[in-house]
Amino acid sequence: MASVRTTPQGTFQVLYRDPIGRQHSKTFKRKTDANRYRSTVETDKLRGDWLDPRLARLTVAEWAERWFDTMTQAPKTQEVYEGHLRNWVIPMLGTVAVANLDKAMVREFVSEIRAQGRSQGTVDGCVKVLRLVLGFAMDGGAVKVKAAAHLKLDRQQRQEMHFLCESEVLQVAGAMRSPLYENLVLFAAWTGMRAGEIEALKIKLLNLDTARVEVAENLGEARDGTLRIGPTKTYQRRTVLLTSFLVDRLDPIVAGRAGEDFVFTAPGGGPVRHHNFYARFFKPGVKAAGLDESVRFHDLRHTCAAWLVDSGAHVRAVMEWLGHSSPSVTLGTYGHLFPSLTEKLVDGLQARWENL
Repeated sequence: MASVRTTPQGTFQVLYRDPIGRQHSKTFKRKTDANRYRSTVETDKLRGDWLDPRLARLTVAEWAERWFDTMTQAPKTQEVYEGHLRNWVIPMLGTVAVANLDKAMVREFVSEIRAQGRSQGTVDGCVKVLRLVLGFAMDGGAVKVKAAAHLKLDRQQRQEMHFLCESEVLQVAGAMRSPLYENLVLFAAWTGMRAGEIEALKIKLLNLDTARVEVAENLGEARDGTLRIGPTKTYQRRTVLLTSFLVDRLDPIVAGRAGEDFVFTAPGGGPVRHHNFYARFFKPGVKAAGLDESVRFHDLRHTCAAWLVDSGAHVRAVMEWLGHSSPSVTLGTYGHLFPSLTEKLVDGLQARWENL
């Protein structure tokens, strides 16, 4: 039990032990404040809400360093997170004690990023990283509530998606200056797989007899050039069906090669480094095809999603095909592509009246 004692200096010291038995103390000038704190400590311990004051005094920067050292994400994700920490979170909030960070500070943080003309993607990324750091601090017993957890941001326009038609995809593919990369572009558009998933794809995961590809891994490249194969973005394996024309194109590519070989390789052999492919082949191909130069490789995935929706696919089927973590992610990204259901609803109600 917590207790209050009078010090030789005439102040009042609360003595208590934390849930694992370590001794703590806190001194107050007034006995009333000391008694109130003693009661709060006992209540928090009973509820399991007690926080270690020493951990609460650690700064956002200190907790960010601890969190980053525990990361197991792909190199590209780590690079993005590290950039948000280095450029925004640490310079603007790094010296704040993690327990003192409140929603007002986070809103000011967001406003400053926007004031510097940064995109909504940068804002979202910085808030996400801050949420992860505060969540780590909360798990460590330093804070009760994550200041960024329920922060509702005014939405600004995201980076525009480009949805290509079939002929435009063929134009980009034909401008690759490499038959293998021509097929890589077609494969991306007609499977909707992420770049890292395609670049990590090994021959053993292709079954051309059943026209299926197992999506199990992702290839990422760290800032120092190190390549690492890890799990997919959602840490889930999935199966994507292949069209017959893709099967025909893949067959000579994989014939006679070992199962551990990558399906798509760099010009000199080895795995495709996405940055090199993007700069040397894809962007020049987009320009040669006469398309908007802001078209990205990821827009091939958006294009596949649009084709799936246009074919009448249910949102759940699109989610599973693209490897989203939940239908809400699919709807949040492509909800505007799905036809409105309200007309079908009213038609159904009218049909019930007409069938009376």
